Amino acid sequence: MSLPQLQLLLLGAVLTSRAAPDCSAGEAAAALDEDRFLGVWYNIKQTTWDWPEGRDLKCPNNIFSKVGEGDLIMDVGFYNKSSSSAVNFRNTLHKSTPGSTNGKYDGGREGGRNYTVHVVKTDYTSYALMRACGYKQNSEETYVSNYLLAREDHPSAAVLNTQMPPGSYSLYDHEDCPPVSSP
Repeated sequence: MSLPQLQLLLLGAVLTSRAAPDCSAGEAAAALDEDRFLGVWYNIKQTTWDWPEGRDLKCPNNIFSKVGEGDLIMDVGFYNKSSSSAVNFRNTLHKSTPGSTNGKYDGGREGGRNYTVHVVKTDYTSYALMRACGYKQNSEETYVSNYLLAREDHPSAAVLNTQMPPGSYSLYDHEDCPPVSSP
């Protein structure tokens, strides 16, 4: 391999492995009990941002499972109305500060860009507020997105009216969704 090829290869590795932008504008939960947080969470609403796959989806959900100390798997699933197909992908979330009990994680998926996830608030049984930030698809622009997650795909009015950070929110369609179960 020539020196210019090696330099180009190293530059590519640096550019693709950079960290996600700082998402600390809002703090994560002071203490998150990961074991109680595991399981199925339905995405009920989120602040809007330019994610091509997110424009025409329904039934979005996340299944959280534990893989080692401080690492979580977030299996994401939704139905793409345009292509009439189910979409599933896996994200690995690592504790931002190993050994801490807060809800701050660094995430990524193969072929995707790095991002951070903060579990801002949860009662573990009915709702969770989550924030994610990272780089937009095929762009150097960043995004910050706030999510309302619920244990039920059709949550109570109390959950729907949970106090959220300011922003323009999209409510997801959860009609006629296939059942979701933990692995």
